[in-house]
This record gives sequence, C-alpha cells and structure tokens, in this order.
Amino acid sequence: MPDRMDIDPEVLRQLANQHDRVARDTWDWAQPPSAWLDNFLPTYGKIAFPVYNALVRYYDARRRAGERLAGQHDQTAASLRAAADSYERTDEDIATGFRRNGEEFGAPAPAPMDPGTNRVAPINGVPAVDVPAATTPGATNAGTGVNGTQIGEGAGTGIAGTAPAAEAAAPAAAATTPPASVLPPATGAPVTPGDTAQPGSTGASAQPSVAPSGASAMSGGVVPPAVVAPPVGVAGGADQSASGAPADAGRGAAGLPMMPIAPFAAALANARDKAAGPDFVVGERPDDDLVLARTLLGGILSAVRTSALGLQWAVAVLRGPGGAMVLVTSNEGRGWLPAGVYVPQGTALPWTVDGAEAAWEGISDPARMLAEFSLMAGTRSGARLTALVSSGEIDPGVRVRFGDVSMQSAVAPSDDVDLGVPTPDTVDRLVLGGMSHLQDKVAAVPDDQLRDRCLGLAIDADSRIARTSAPASVSAVVRQLRTKILDQLRNGGDVPREWWDDLRDADDLLAAAMLSRRVDVRRVELGELRIDDQAEILRTLVFERRCNEVLMLLSENVTRQELRDAVYAHVQIIGHPLYAAAPETVAAPETVVAPQVEVLVSEADLADGEIGRPTVSAGPPETAAAAAPATEAAPSTTTTPPTGAAPPAGTVLPPTISAPGAIAPDFRRDGESPGRSDAR
Repeated sequence: MPDRMDIDPEVLRQLANQHDRVARDTWDWAQPPSAWLDNFLPTYGKIAFPVYNALVRYYDARRRAGERLAGQHDQTAASLRAAADSYERTDEDIATGFRRNGEEFGAPAPAPMDPGTNRVAPINGVPAVDVPAATTPGATNAGTGVNGTQIGEGAGTGIAGTAPAAEAAAPAAAATTPPASVLPPATGAPVTPGDTAQPGSTGASAQPSVAPSGASAMSGGVVPPAVVAPPVGVAGGADQSASGAPADAGRGAAGLPMMPIAPFAAALANARDKAAGPDFVVGERPDDDLVLARTLLGGILSAVRTSALGLQWAVAVLRGPGGAMVLVTSNEGRGWLPAGVYVPQGTALPWTVDGAEAAWEGISDPARMLAEFSLMAGTRSGARLTALVSSGEIDPGVRVRFGDVSMQSAVAPSDDVDLGVPTPDTVDRLVLGGMSHLQDKVAAVPDDQLRDRCLGLAIDADSRIARTSAPASVSAVVRQLRTKILDQLRNGGDVPREWWDDLRDADDLLAAAMLSRRVDVRRVELGELRIDDQAEILRTLVFERRCNEVLMLLSENVTRQELRDAVYAHVQIIGHPLYAAAPETVAAPETVVAPQVEVLVSEADLADGEIGRPTVSAGPPETAAAAAPATEAAPSTTTTPPTGAAPPAGTVLPPTISAPGAIAPDFRRDGESPGRSDAR
C-alpha cells in the first residue's frame, strides 16, 4: 500500500508535552504587568492618563490573545494524546482480528490435540495423520497437498530457484509446532489479504512476484508475494480528467506524489515530508502546491537577504486545462530579480505573459500582482489559483476573494534549498526574464572584451535616462556620481573605492525613496486597478537603479555571468513597454554628448528575437512544478508592431518574453489583437 504511514504514538505524546509547555509559557507571557501598571499613574502623574489607558487596552488585548493561543495549544495537546490512544487501540483491534480470523487469510485453524498422547485427536472416529512441521525452502518433498498433488509442485519456484517442500516431522515436533499464519513480507512492504497465497494454490496464482529475503516459507511451501511499491518520481500523471485538468493535483499514478529529479526536487521532497509530519491533522495530506510555493519563496529570500530595503516577494501556483504554472515576482519594477539568484527551470514572471497590465506595476503588495494575474488568466484560459505565498502580509481582500486557495503570509528565508548557486535544474535571471535569445550574443563576446561590453551597456543606459527624463531631486546626486565614474572609466583611469561606496549609498537612498511612492491598493477591488498618475516618477527611479546596477558591475573584474546580469538590467530599461512613452527632455547646456559606443543589446534585438510566452501548462517541467501533468502545446503566437506609421526614434517595441521551452497559453479574448494592453 503506497499510502502506508508509520506513526509512533510516543512521538505524538512527546509533541503533546511540547504543546503543554508552550501553552504554559504563552499563558505566563500574556498576563499583564499589574504591579507596574498600578504604579504608572503615581509615577508619571495624571498627565500620563491617556497613555495609561492605552497601555491597559494593549495589555488586555494581549492577555486575551495569549490565553486564546494557549488554549489552542492545550487543545492540540489533547488531540495528540487522543490520537495516540486511538492508534494503539486500533492496532490492538487489528491484531485481535487477525488472531481471531486467521483462517480467512490462509492460515489453517490448529487441529485439536489429544493431551494424553500428544497427538492429533481423532475426528469422527477417524485417526488423523501427524501434523507436519513448518518447512523451509530447499527441503525434500515428502507429502501431498489438499488436491492430491505433491506439495511444492505447480506452486512456482521458491527462493533462489529451489522448489518449496514439506517434510513429515516427529510426533513431538508436530505437537509443539503451531501452524504458520500469514507470512510477513520483506521489511517495509505492507500486507493485504490479497497478498497471501492459500496453502493449496497452484500455478501462477501462487507464484511469488518478489521473494522476501530472510523469511521462512509457509506450511505447504507456498511463499506469499511481497508488495512492491512503484518507484517514486513518475514524471507524468495518468489520473487526468477529460478536460486535461488533474483529478488529484500533485498526485501521480497509484496516488504517489510526483517528484521531479533535480537538486531543487530533493529540497521539495524534504519540505513535503516535513509538512506531512505528525504535527498536522491525522489523515490530512499536505497541500503540494503550497509546499512548492513556500519552498521556492524561502529559497529566494535566503538568496536575496542583503537586497534592497522594502523589497517584497511572492510566489503563486496556477492550474488550468493545460497544467500548472509557477509564478514569482517582486514589488520593484516588473518583477525585478537581483543578481546571484537562480530559480528552477520553468518558473515564470507574470510580466512576461501577454496580457500583463501596467496598472499592476508600482503597488506595494506582490501577492496582489499575482492575484490580479490569476483573475486575468482565469477569464482568458481557465487557469485557477491554487497556492499563494508572500514575504509580507497578504491583503485580506485577496484572502476573501480566493477563500479556497491555500495562502501563507510572512514566509521566512529557508536554507533547505540554495538558490544562490547555479545548478543543472536552475536558470539565472536573464533566462527567467524571457531573454534566452540574448544568451548567444553574450556567449559570442570574447573574454578580453567582457568589460568593454559591460561598459558600453552602462554608458548607453545612463545616456538613455538622461535623454528621456529630467532628474528628480532624489536622483540628481546619483546621476552626478554615475557621470563622474563613467568619465573616469572612459578615460581608462581607475575609479577610487570611495566612489563605488558613494554610489552604493546613493542607490540605497533611491531604494528607500521608492518605499513611499509604492501604492497601497488594499481598498481597491480586485480587477479594478488603474494606472496611477505618479507611477511615472516611481518608474524613473527604477530605471535609475538599473543604471546603477549595470555600472556597479564594473567595480570588479567582469565575468561572463556578470555580463549576462548587465544585459538583464539594461533590458529592464529598454524593454519596458512604457519606456518609449517617457517624454524626451532637452539636454542642459553644459551637458556633453558622449561619443558613440558599441552596445551589445538594442531594441532591434528585442524586436527581432524569437520570443515566446511562458506556459500555464509546463510549470517547471522537471523541477518546481512537481505535480504538473503532461500538457498539449497551444499554437504559438508572436507580437508584431502596429501597422501604419513607423514608430518615432527611440521607440521600444514591447517584448513578450518567457522561459525557454514554454508553451504559450492564449489569453486574448475573441476579436482582441495580439498586442499588449498595458493601460486600461
């Protein structure tokens, strides 16, 4: 039985004791400091009476919350002890039933014995033969079975190819040897009534499929077949409805969880084992999609611990007629991912899917972005949100709207999986952002030109921002620092370490300034977001940070991976759908136009690249989407510029980008053009 569980009642009782201790500690913590409160007014005077009232209300609320939490721990402890007692009673009842009804499982009832002669007593006056002793494989056949055939004949081959046999034993031995009952299979293989052969069975019905090692044969020489569980890690799922949706999400053939094979899969399997531990409700299966999302988010948070202030993350799992889709996003820009983070293959960004709206950009809650995406995907492709986790607090309105979806707020960093190092089953942010077609351009750069190409990207990004947006008060200093450093690099000079430190400090100030400009949309209904008038200011600050990011890669020797990171940050600017909408500004009189430099990536590369869309059906095919069933490819679609007048100079065609190998869901409504609709 693949769903067998090994539960030790003593472990449940130990957990109950732990809950008792936590309940006592919580109860003690929740009690208000009465002595201190009694002396508060005499100490601080009547002028502090409002503060005193606030403290009384606070400690009263804390007492009620603490006592309620302690009561929950007490209830959990009582449930664990009741479960342990129930398991022991159930085991005893099962054992009693086996002893009482052993004959039903192939064990003959013991023959009545004559106490005087220590032999089998006559039945109806007919003397009985001696009871044969239990035999082992390899013994000599010396008896007949119930149907008259020789014992062991027609019963297949025993262990090591030796036919089981029976041997007549001495009367004393026969009297003291009890008849054999159900033979236990190999260690770890559970036994069911259908797994035991009858003593007189012959032919294929008695042929053991796997001979249990170290086990003795039953009386009569028939070895019962052992139950062999199918291997874990089935990549496909046979349990699928006619519409293509999995009938039991996260379960494969025979009810087994479908585990991928990769380093991330090992962490995912461990996380699922922890989720299925005895501290959960007995008999309740863990939510595979929630475990997947939580494991992925915990690994990302562990890899970006030193990232920008105020950066929040969220991960969602969607399932639809095509299968599963794992989405990740941050609340900076269009799901910006810092360098040095590698996510499982097939993970997607909602911003790379055709239909993502600019109104989602700039809000403070990344979980809200994924919830908005799930609504859009649900109306256009039938995809359904099944799990949502966030590093911050999830909007209560989202919880109400998706009441049947597994959610978790405030997910902490986890060291169960290391997403800070590349592995065969992970990709960097260049691929995650759907820019896999640019990998060939990076790979073609000679090693001695890596730094020059990175410098070209930094100069191009800085000049673009200077042309298209006037510096805000908070970004004026950082632009001056960038100009000073770029001039030094153009002239071939060394940049002092203090300049790099000043640039990092200025970049941190930009990140802090962005906190107050992100929009809190908790009072806006789902699906009702509109582009905010102040979003352009926040977008400009994001572009400034991407310029800083490309430039700071030049503070050390540039590797090929760092050039990939520079390309990603550069495309975050020129590939933004609203970048071309930024008004061109007149350069100040003292501005010196920089000489032309060779830029590795331009708008033409984004427009001419072979760009697909991520799938709702691929999930991570061999890594993150552990439960994604086989899918059917949807027709490929491409995005083309609108016909008519040519776009103005500097216009960037909005790319629709995805992870490699993805299968595109068509989110467009009937009669809708394939172009992107960012504003509503």
